[in-house]
Formats: sequence, C-alpha cells, structure tokens
Amino acid sequence: MKRRLFNLLTVLSLLLCVAAAGMWVRSGRTFDLWSRNQTAAGPRDARGWSSDYAIDTVVSRQGAVQFSRQGGREYGLESYPATDDPRWRWAHGVINAPGSTIGRDPEFRWWMGLLAWHENRPASVTRNWSWRVTGVEVHYWLVVLLAAPLPLARARRVVGGYVRDRRRRGGLCPACAYDLRATPQRCPECGAVPSVRITG
Repeated sequence: MKRRLFNLLTVLSLLLCVAAAGMWVRSGRTFDLWSRNQTAAGPRDARGWSSDYAIDTVVSRQGAVQFSRQGGREYGLESYPATDDPRWRWAHGVINAPGSTIGRDPEFRWWMGLLAWHENRPASVTRNWSWRVTGVEVHYWLVVLLAAPLPLARARRVVGGYVRDRRRRGGLCPACAYDLRATPQRCPECGAVPSVRITG
C-alpha cells in the first residue's frame, strides 16, 4: 500500500513538474487566461434589482501563475439580472502586443520573491457596488523546485538498481565496481559483501 502511494505521488509530482516547466517557458512570450463568471439575482430595494457575482480567474504570464477571485454585489439594476454560464473560458495572446494590459499586477505583494498575495476589502460599500478581491501568485520555478525532488529520487533509485545489477552480472562489486572474480566473498576495495555470490 505504501509503495503504491509512493508511486502515485511520484507520478503526480512528475506530471506537475513537467507541466510547470512547459508553462514557465510558454509564459515568457504569451499569456493564458482562464475565467469563470457566476451571477445570481440578489434582493431588490429602492435602488432596483441587485446581482451577486463571483469571477474566478487563473492567469499564466511572465514566469508566474496567478489565482484570484472577485466577488460582491451590484446594486441599482433596472431589470432582473441574467445568470451567467459558470463554465471556464480560455483566452490567450501576446504579452507585449500593442495595447496589451497583461502584465504583473502591482497590487500583489511578494514575500521574499517566492509567493505573492493580494486582498482588497473595501471599508465602505459604494453606491452601486460592494466587492472583495483575493488572490495568490507563485513563480513556476518554485513549483518545479518543489515537485522535482520526488521524481529525481525515484529516478536515482531505479538507475542505481540497474547499475548494481549490471555490475553483479559482470563480476564486479555492486558498490564500487571493483573486480571480484578473485575475491567473490568480500570486496577488498570497499569491504562490501555481495548479496549474490559472484563466480568467476
């Protein structure tokens, strides 16, 4: 059970590492934006109808990925508000294209250059809007750095096992590759005792 869990975590870490590395390269030239808008009718008052809304966005740009959510209520609508399709939508484009506003959000505050967050809670509600914005942004290189150790450790173990087996078949010490055909019981170089008897 533990071995299966370890293998599953290794595969997931490898997929995350490869995906983050690929998006890291891609984000240097283009931006990708995924968004989902959800609205629902709110209460009606003297100003008219109101609408509760939530906008979820994921933005990949300039070597980082950003997750944010804006939610709140819009007041003073003249008619019953329509509801939006809550499916995710994707858009992309060139970061440095003329007129492009896609870039680093200055409201995000970075912690040691690793992780950024942004939270905006207005102290008072304006006449027609109330809102709250929260978000987090992280560098792709940090994701790769955190996801890589487990696959690398697994790869090292697999390669090491292959090298040791090949040395045993060739009559060499599995630890230091010393020729053991003359002394198969113990390696005179490193003192290792082969688990399988080597015959010359």
